[in-house]
Amino acid sequence: KLAAGRNRYFLEAKFDQNENVNPLNTIGAILNTLCDLFAEDATPSQLISVAETLETAIGSQAGLLDGVVPSLAKLTRCLVDGTSIECVDVAASMQFLFGKLLEVLSDHKGVALFLDDLQWADPASLLLITSMISKTKGKGSVFFACCFRDDDMKEGDPLTVWLTNINAFPFQTLHLENMSEEGVNELVSETLRLFPRVTRPLAFILHHKTRGNPLFLRQLFESLKDQGCISLSVSPLLWTWDMDEMINLEISDNVLSLMMKEMQRLPSEVQLGLRVASCLGSPVKYSIFDILSKDLGVNLRAFLDQATQKGFLVEVDETCIRFSHDKIQQAAYDMMAIQDRLDNHMRFGLAICSHVLDRAGDSDELFFAAVNQINRGGADTLPDSKQKVMVATWNLKAGRRSIELSDYSTALKLFEHGISFLDQEERWVDQYNLSLDLFDAAAEMACALNNGAAVGKLSQEVGVHAKCDDDRLNCLYAVSKALLMSFKFVDAKKVAFRMLEQFGERVPRPSDDVGLVKDMEDMKAVLQRMSNDTIMDLKETTPTRKDVLLLKLYHDLYVVLHGVDPTRLADPSDGSNHLVEWSKLHVAPCIAQFSDMLVATGDAALGYRISSLALRLLDRIGAKRYTSAVFSMVKATASWVAEPLQSISESFLIGYNHGQRSGDLKSASINYWFYLENSYPSGQNLSFVREKSRTFALELLQRKQQFVLYGTWALYLQASAFVEGLGFEEQEVPGLPSSWDNLLKSNATKSIMMQRMMYSSHQYTRAFLFEQYDKLPEEGVLDCILEGNGNLRPALFCGVLFEALVSFCLMRQTDQDKYRRKGEAALAFMRKWSKCNEWNFENKRLLLEAEMMHSCGQHEQASQFYQLSIISARKHKFVQEEAVACEVAAKFYYDRELHQKAHRLYAHSILCYKKWGASAIVSRVEHDLQGKFGSAVTQSWSTDDLLETILTPEEGSSKRRPE
Repeated sequence: KLAAGRNRYFLEAKFDQNENVNPLNTIGAILNTLCDLFAEDATPSQLISVAETLETAIGSQAGLLDGVVPSLAKLTRCLVDGTSIECVDVAASMQFLFGKLLEVLSDHKGVALFLDDLQWADPASLLLITSMISKTKGKGSVFFACCFRDDDMKEGDPLTVWLTNINAFPFQTLHLENMSEEGVNELVSETLRLFPRVTRPLAFILHHKTRGNPLFLRQLFESLKDQGCISLSVSPLLWTWDMDEMINLEISDNVLSLMMKEMQRLPSEVQLGLRVASCLGSPVKYSIFDILSKDLGVNLRAFLDQATQKGFLVEVDETCIRFSHDKIQQAAYDMMAIQDRLDNHMRFGLAICSHVLDRAGDSDELFFAAVNQINRGGADTLPDSKQKVMVATWNLKAGRRSIELSDYSTALKLFEHGISFLDQEERWVDQYNLSLDLFDAAAEMACALNNGAAVGKLSQEVGVHAKCDDDRLNCLYAVSKALLMSFKFVDAKKVAFRMLEQFGERVPRPSDDVGLVKDMEDMKAVLQRMSNDTIMDLKETTPTRKDVLLLKLYHDLYVVLHGVDPTRLADPSDGSNHLVEWSKLHVAPCIAQFSDMLVATGDAALGYRISSLALRLLDRIGAKRYTSAVFSMVKATASWVAEPLQSISESFLIGYNHGQRSGDLKSASINYWFYLENSYPSGQNLSFVREKSRTFALELLQRKQQFVLYGTWALYLQASAFVEGLGFEEQEVPGLPSSWDNLLKSNATKSIMMQRMMYSSHQYTRAFLFEQYDKLPEEGVLDCILEGNGNLRPALFCGVLFEALVSFCLMRQTDQDKYRRKGEAALAFMRKWSKCNEWNFENKRLLLEAEMMHSCGQHEQASQFYQLSIISARKHKFVQEEAVACEVAAKFYYDRELHQKAHRLYAHSILCYKKWGASAIVSRVEHDLQGKFGSAVTQSWSTDDLLETILTPEEGSSKRRPE
């Protein structure tokens, strides 16, 4: 019904309770079928459109889907070798690709997905489902129906967590109860074709025994018929039953017991077939039964045919079979003693694995089935120590393959199983290399899954048994990464420094280190002498294991130091030689980090040049995986030196999309955060900033990504205050501060210097725009910048601007010298950067020039600078700063009794604030204007009137209030 008559495909999948390890098989099969169906009946124009869209949306990343959605080749030519060369995180990339593929195909055909027994779904599959739901949210062409039994769920289960996390999606929950007594009677009446009044006594007994459970009811009904309690009378021709016999009949009190008794009545060979099938899971391919038939010396297919005739099994297609209900599978499994189950799993696994090893061309499916059976048997079931080592090796291989297929949860389980097959006392002596490989791999996966406890436990054992420091490095890096992901920057820094020391690398030095200045100058001199082509033409070399680890470590340390120790960011470590060596490895992130360092230390031109090289390096083979990371660094810390801020904001979206495709979710999130952070000072409408920042904060909260969460939430609260007023509170998001005051009291980010600087920037902005100067931050934005406490970002320049405006205002009110010094320092700072990029900073400099002249009593010069500032803000499309300049100039002219000019500037500032979306600021200015000019507050002026006002000489200006 979901698909009929709606040009919609209906696809279904059922998850297996036996935890059959076959990464992404269930969800992959759905999309594979969808590709087959679409390829069969889509029009030529639809096929061309889909091919073009997929090539643009997923590009070479489509190769990752080759192993799980092979039929994608029917829709696109962009499939390449499915290695992870262009990926940072294969699992995250795969989630994006699954969601994108469904999104693209559903633009042309409707899709209804029925996912059954979701309580058995693995975490990787649930993440894929989340991505598919997210990508198609709001589209009427996609319908999801998810079925699960809540009596099989426990707190902390993957599905329980998943259900909590999908609250943001418009799901409707339907709770299916057991059948009522009346419902049972209606079913019995229709089945036996008798009047309901006749069947009511029978229905009462059946409901009493089964409590209305449909499966239990069906099985009990069949059992009573088979035992002769319900029979067909010939004369007259109708169904009859013996009530007394049924009342006295000893019936099992649950469906499992009943089905087990029913199975025990079956022939022994059929019971064997059911037991084998129950060990293997559901569904199972006939090819596996054929392998086991040889090992067991029986014809399992014949036994399974008999079970199918009895209704215990159903044939999915000509290749596989499944149990008709998972409770039937459980009943068949429970017929075996616990040790018999373990022995069977081990026997079946070894038999399948032997077949796989003899035939190298067989698919992953058989190999994963074999390893899964062996692992379910457990190490204690396998006495042979040599076989245990072999099984541990198979688990390592299967785990690595699971990583390639993006199933990190399965990979971690496989590595842990591999460890369990090695003797705890002897493994580090007899199987050192295998043990190290398994522990390193397990720690890496535990880190990827944000399981800090597992990372710590695994790393601790490696730390005790490793033969040398180099063998500890992988686990140490996993610890450092886990600490970073947990927002424990101070601890992450300590571990990273320890690793650098073990590598023989010098730890980054603070900015006041005596040797740092010389190294910086040496490095700049080398860079100045090197042409762009020289750097780009450096011969590539193959990175060593140490190089790869160092690259990842430096990239993470870059984030950590930004948070807790930004003064060390200026250290080039090994200076110019370091740059040259890393360039040979064509790692664009290292070049991008150098550009950040150069801009932060005052060499803007060289920094921008190097940042452009970092972007060019992304065109090299194997470098596209770094696109998102490089964009987040270059566009945030260097591009603004020469490019308009508005265009930079849009560039962050490119970095965000690349991060999604390559699985670099950290860089993708940072890019999107910078996109929002730069949209705000670029003059983007506040309603847009507010909506996007709230939505993004909720996504970060759901994904437990702490790094930019509070910065995003601060932006949301800031935009909301300008729209609704300082009293705004958000009550609907548990886990985040409800108000600005609560955010400042939170301990979540007090240790993060850059976060504190952004908060100070926001505070100065709201202090000026709401004219409330009693709660100024203790830390000045400009002081922190000049002390080297963070890289320069455009949003901080706004903080410097409003800190200076507040300082000039307080200087005129109090005549205190400290405010004059603050204002002068900010003006000098803005003069410097205005020379680099007039588009972004000219209007800000001109406004501060005007304020300085005003504060010094040089009114004629102040008037000229105010006018130039307004024109510059308008020319460079900073609507909010045009509004501020008009309002500040209006106050200046009003104090000089040039009322008509002041009124027009006030009116235009209101228009600009409205365009910006700052309703609360509009109300304040309108109230101020009404207090000064009365009813004239409603009078509006055109842009031509504004320009005439600005350009009109002050001599002879009317001092009368406007009519």
